Amino acid sequence: MSAGPNATQAGAGRITLSVAGLDALLEDLAAQRIEHEPIETYSNGVRHVNVPDPDGNMIAFAEPPNAANA
Repeated sequence: MSAGPNATQAGAGRITLSVAGLDALLEDLAAQRIEHEPIETYSNGVRHVNVPDPDGNMIAFAEPPNAANA
């Protein structure tokens, strides 16, 4: 079985990473000209943002409410 690229599945991937310091991370990405979608804040206080890669896959970062103070 090959693990090579599969153009038919490009844009179908998604991963979410939990982070502390979401704002600093987004500043670092912006310094490298990597854009992100608007930050969402959920009712439970989690801040979430999607960062699309060039193939349309989504890399998301989520910051729990207390992580910014940790």
